Amino acid sequence: MAVLQLALFAVAVAAPPQVELSTLAGDEHRGELVALDDASLTLKKDDKEVKLPLAGLLGVRFTASAPPKRVDRGLSHVLFRDGSRIRSATANVSGRRGDFTGGQLGSFSVPRTAVLGIRFDSERSVDAAWAKLLDRTRKRDLLVIKKKSVLDFLEGSVLSVGEKEVKFLLGEDEIPVPRSKVFGVIYADRKITPPKPVCEVLLHNSGRLLAAKLQWTGEAMKATLSADGEVEIPAEAIRELDFSLGKVRYLSQIEPREVKYTPFFDTDFKYQRDKNLAGGPLRLGAKTYARGLCIHSKTSLVYRINTDYRRFKAVVGIDHHRAQKGLGDVHLVISNRDNKKILFEGDVRGTDEPRTIDLDVSQVRDLEILVDFGGDLDISDWLDLADARVTK
Repeated sequence: MAVLQLALFAVAVAAPPQVELSTLAGDEHRGELVALDDASLTLKKDDKEVKLPLAGLLGVRFTASAPPKRVDRGLSHVLFRDGSRIRSATANVSGRRGDFTGGQLGSFSVPRTAVLGIRFDSERSVDAAWAKLLDRTRKRDLLVIKKKSVLDFLEGSVLSVGEKEVKFLLGEDEIPVPRSKVFGVIYADRKITPPKPVCEVLLHNSGRLLAAKLQWTGEAMKATLSADGEVEIPAEAIRELDFSLGKVRYLSQIEPREVKYTPFFDTDFKYQRDKNLAGGPLRLGAKTYARGLCIHSKTSLVYRINTDYRRFKAVVGIDHHRAQKGLGDVHLVISNRDNKKILFEGDVRGTDEPRTIDLDVSQVRDLEILVDFGGDLDISDWLDLADARVTK
């Protein structure tokens, strides 16, 4: 009986995490995470379960009531070959395994071949130098040391990494180097092709894990890393599950191939990414958007999307900064630059309600967006393309 009571108490304490998720179709859902496997995610919403295919998900945000206490100070930075990174209190690498404890993931073990490098020192002034070492071609392992504010290194073989020392083979000599004198280690390049990740797990305090497989166990997220190895991630450590990974690109993330301004008078109004022309947030009606473009008349933008995407979607309107005064009047044309086919054409005024556009761009290599003058010169022509994105 006591065992049963304890089990019931544990279930009551370990409440399912609350999440908010978005889909490629533009739908939003909120509720409790019930299940997640290779094919689908199940959400409990208003006492009903909703099952959604993973292929249609963009992101799942974990809505913890309060962010967890910072635990990253003084921790080692562990980098994996697939681009994943976490922070760990201890790092022990020897033989074929790397064992890590503390930080956000508790204790876990991965194959040594999955590890790209370990940084023990967090001094920010040498970030660029460390990044340069990671980018260089390496036939041998690097033992990185810091002299004042300059990084230097020795080439050889890292035999093992322990809590107190790093054993390093320099030529034919095995040298035990105190950990306190080591800035970090970077392993030699390896010709491996990791499996394609299905999700990027974003952790609080800047960690990220690229997962080839995910499974919700009811208490934690079990992830198979695309770099190799498995970890269990507690729900409180997860900020977001990002399933977009190539499925969607926001135009504000893409550099246009061509930008052309034709001012009504003598002033060019440069288009803005993820903010309006005054530097404030993009807002249409009562809703604020984190991503999008704000474009003044007359401006032409051309984006190369190489027929890689199926749809172009955006919410269109005059930015609230101008629309609240009834100002703004533009003529918007979105077209296939290659064959001049018009995909959308219409007037957009500050007195209009925002509208959603959803266009077929499957045959478009170069997408052109023209914001032309409307019926009121160029006065307050602040056109927002909020959430402007191409999707597969």
